[in-house]
Amino acid sequence: MNPERSFPPRRQTFLVLALAAGLACIITLYFLLVAGQFFLAVLTVVGGLIVLGFLQYLIWGWPMSRPASSPPRTSHFPR
Repeated sequence: MNPERSFPPRRQTFLVLALAAGLACIITLYFLLVAGQFFLAVLTVVGGLIVLGFLQYLIWGWPMSRPASSPPRTSHFPR
């Protein structure tokens, strides 16, 4: 395997991203023309759910995924 070809060239990456963004714009315009304001309301609700999910991850998921520090070793028996 050639180590220089492990990642696609920048031109190909840019072309794929530009075509995907163009397709997303066309699909969004189509849904706006067909459904009107209802589509914007659905996008707002979905966006809000994504933001709330990210906040929930920041509050609960990320701290719980980190390894807990071990508690201090204390002996319950007198010496």
